[in-house]
Formats: sequence, C-alpha cells, structure tokens
Amino acid sequence: MTPAETRLIAAELPHDQRHANRRIAFDGAHNFRDLGGYANPYGQKVKWGRLYRSDRLSNLSTEDLKLLKRLGLHSIVDLRSKGEREAAPSRLPDSHAIDTHIVPVFEDGAFVDALWRAVASGELLGRDLHDIMVEANRNFITRHCAAFQNFMRIVSQPAQTPLMFHCMAGKDRTGFGAALILSILGISREVILADYLETNIHLAANAEEKYQDLQSRIGTQASYEDLRPILGVHEDYLNAAFETLEKEYGSLEDYLSKALGVTDQMLDTMRDNYLEQV
Repeated sequence: MTPAETRLIAAELPHDQRHANRRIAFDGAHNFRDLGGYANPYGQKVKWGRLYRSDRLSNLSTEDLKLLKRLGLHSIVDLRSKGEREAAPSRLPDSHAIDTHIVPVFEDGAFVDALWRAVASGELLGRDLHDIMVEANRNFITRHCAAFQNFMRIVSQPAQTPLMFHCMAGKDRTGFGAALILSILGISREVILADYLETNIHLAANAEEKYQDLQSRIGTQASYEDLRPILGVHEDYLNAAFETLEKEYGSLEDYLSKALGVTDQMLDTMRDNYLEQV
C-alpha cells in the first residue's frame, strides 16, 4: 500500500505532467479523476483541483482517507439511490469537514433493483443490456430532471468547491453529470466523449474484481461478456442522452433553462469558477 503522502495529485504537478496523472491513485476507488485541463475554443481551460468525478467510496483504505484529505474537498455529491448507499456506505476521514449532498438520480432505486433482478434471472444479457443502458441514459433527460436540477444547483455554487461527485462505478450517472458540466464550460463533444469513455480504461484494470463483485451481489452465473454492457460504458449511452436532450428541448441551453432551472447567472458563475485563461 503506497503511502498517501507520496501519491501524485495532478493539481500539484507541473502543467506538462497533469494530464497523464488525471486519475488519482486510490486503492479502493478506481475511477477517481480530476476534470481539469480540458480546453475550450475560447482560450480557456478547466481549472485543476476544483472538480472531480469518481466511483463509490465504500472501499477506501486508511491511506486513501489520508489522500482524500490532501485534495481539500469541500463537498461530495452522492448520486446513488438509498439502497446503494446502504449496501455500500461511503468511508470518509474521521472528523471530516466535507459536506455530503445526497442527490439520488434513481430516486427509489427501482431501476437498479429491477435491472439486477433481470440480470440474475438470466432474462437480460448482452445486447438487451446495451439497449437498457441506452434507455437509462434517455431517461436522464425525460425522467430525472429534478435530480439533475439539484445537482446543477450545487455544482454552480463556488462555495461548494473543490467538489467531487460520484455514483457506484462512476460511469453512467456520474458520466452524464460530467458531460453536462463540461458542455456548459464549452468543451467539445469529442473531448467530452473521450472523458466519458476513459472510464473503460480504469475499470478494465479491475474488471475481474468488478465481475466477481457483481456475481456475488446479484447471484448471476452470466459470463463477463454477457455482462459487459453494464460493466463499462459505450458511446451509444451518452449519445442517447444528448440526442434525447436535443429532441425534447432543441438545444443544451433550453434544456438547462427549461428542465433544470439553470439561469444565465448560474452559467456565468460556473464559468468564472471552473475556467481560467490558457
């Protein structure tokens, strides 16, 4: 176990070393990343050390807790359902001063519970799971506006930063949340998709562990290949969310204002807080 004091934090490194060290090396969180450094076409880039995305924090080691303290987080936004939080409660430093905001995207956990039951029974595998994940991402736009409205309210407040947001694997709900924020900051869709798909690289390093964990939790005997669509992300998933957004609202700006209640002042505040000149 590497001592926390020697682990690299991108925001503390010389600029030419930051991108390569975007992922923070936690023992018990495999998809914890700094969203800094992404550039928009207006001569600006996302500030390092202000905004992080992650998977669950339930398996953090003692050294991880020390590393978490080094990040100086002010706030954590937990996008998981009540059942997920109870099954895998976050582990945080003792006497921590981090504000945790509970913002369940699947409010009652019904989608997650139904999905696991269907997988365990063998009803849904392979392509069926791919299609379900596509539909789940469409539902971010059509059914979960209240949760993402709350999410945007929190991330738009400078007093909440440095801020980290997460779900279970840090891939679907967290991936869409990251895509929303980066879109507001003017980052191209190509770069946003690359950040989204980077999840597959980090989760692949622990693929067997994730697979065994899923098998034990839901009792399925399905193969890794059968479960692949829910063990990672696919560009179809995020594309489905944005296609639905554009179909239902016409533009990102109208979705933000009409569905999420994001004002021009909130947008200006976010850009001031998270962006800097290159």
